[in-house]
Amino acid sequence: MQQRNYEFLCMQLRNAGFPAALLETLSQTLDKGAQEFQLNYLETFEAGQTTVVLHFQKSQRSEFYFFTHFLLSVGDALSGEAKPVSFQRFPVFKNKSFTLREAYNLVSGRAVLKHFIGIHGDPYLAWVQLDFSRTDAYGNYRFQYYYPHYGYDLKAAVEKFPIGELRDPAEKQRLLEALARGERERATLLGSGKSRTCYLEANPRFKSLKIFDESMQRLSNRALEPLHAPEKNGANAETATVEATETQTPTSPEAPGFQELATLGRRSTKRPAAKKPGVKGKSTRTAKPKSHGA
Repeated sequence: MQQRNYEFLCMQLRNAGFPAALLETLSQTLDKGAQEFQLNYLETFEAGQTTVVLHFQKSQRSEFYFFTHFLLSVGDALSGEAKPVSFQRFPVFKNKSFTLREAYNLVSGRAVLKHFIGIHGDPYLAWVQLDFSRTDAYGNYRFQYYYPHYGYDLKAAVEKFPIGELRDPAEKQRLLEALARGERERATLLGSGKSRTCYLEANPRFKSLKIFDESMQRLSNRALEPLHAPEKNGANAETATVEATETQTPTSPEAPGFQELATLGRRSTKRPAAKKPGVKGKSTRTAKPKSHGA
């Protein structure tokens, strides 16, 4: 095993949010010298048991291994608007890839704000969300991208409501960062002389904010209208029509250019689509999926 290659892979795993326990397993597997291999990992998030399958492949021109992608599965415990999936493929790129937590948030139906590198090396920011109405030839949901010119301003969307955390600059920054990572974040909603706990989600598609009560039931715009921040009342007709506009489909670009870590695995994308494995219920058994296209 090349120590430099091992350290490089360890850095990738840490950056993606995988635990140190995987590193020892990685070391032992690298010593076997297989052309490609996978590591299985179980994680428990809010919605239940999550199975992750990490894929590694050796270069055709050297003994160097690359972490090419991981598959993530969330069981039937998912609730809300997101549809549960069997396995969703998340590519690993040279500069910025989705972390394990971000991938979970995406599969849960939420949006994530990410830095990407374009085909000409230019960095840019984009909101990313899974489109549960479309899949590729391998059964993966397609990614939908919302670029800066689409016009979603998370800070402005949050400030339309009397949220207690906005009073403290540090808490406000923490809240905005959590929403940008795709979290459903707890907050305090003020109004009518009292405060109550709520949960927030970024909603770039409709340039708004999703707000849930303590029972995770989404609050309608009609219920939220009296709570709009006083200085914003009457100034944002768009917010008052969120429910109506959510039946429309916005126009935003798709499929940005990325600089991948390597072109490894592209040959397998020509194979016939493989049947997706599934993880049923909350079983702790790890399924061994077939290739979803490398």
